[in-house]
Amino acid sequence: MMENLPHSVKELIGDRDWTDMSCHSQATVYALGEDLFLKIGAKGSLQAEANMTALLAQENLAVQVLLYLSEDKDYLLTEAARGQTLTTLTDNPDLLCHLYGRALRQLHDRQLHDHQLSAELSPQHTEYLELYKKFNIEHATEREYLLERYPLPASIKDAPPCELSANIFIHGDACLPNILHDARTITFIDWGQAGFGDAAIDLYWAIWSLAYNLHTEEYTDLFLASYGWDRVDEEKIAWISWLSALPEG
Repeated sequence: MMENLPHSVKELIGDRDWTDMSCHSQATVYALGEDLFLKIGAKGSLQAEANMTALLAQENLAVQVLLYLSEDKDYLLTEAARGQTLTTLTDNPDLLCHLYGRALRQLHDRQLHDHQLSAELSPQHTEYLELYKKFNIEHATEREYLLERYPLPASIKDAPPCELSANIFIHGDACLPNILHDARTITFIDWGQAGFGDAAIDLYWAIWSLAYNLHTEEYTDLFLASYGWDRVDEEKIAWISWLSALPEG
């Protein structure tokens, strides 16, 4: 592997041991020793993540970016985040929901509007806006076909379409593998989908991730209670769930 790396990457890595940490991402991720992470992806695919991670490191929300290089492929070298992913807590769902909910709420409560991040929309938020436009089409026959093929859940069948607000800084991919914990800290990683958007997007994907990893939906309310019911819009989360089922294109 080392022989195929650009020289500048090799210099920073040295003779550290390599551990493949790749998950479901299209990029390949390696832990290098105990202090570095290297992500390798298609050319141009890691630029947004590199830029966002560097900005968030100034807010102590992300690890430091040591190198971003785009040549034949993209190379993103960062410091390693401390701890283990929240997936290691699936045998203790109560603690998992508590940490998960509080971590997401603390992120959403961060005031970043006066920062240079304030102009950044989450790519996930933008994608859901496009899906909403698809639903809100003018031609009644196309809309009826869409609803026939993808029926609305009963909880929102008679509700007006949701209005997404880009007033909260969201992670955009707040699933369990992207949050690390240790005895002192909670750290988010993989910031490529981050930016301003609607909190319901993060909440929907967190609920999905819990159900996927725990093989049950029974802990949804506990997670939302830990996050704080005062900021939970269940109708909007249901709309996000329905929009997520629509085909792309």
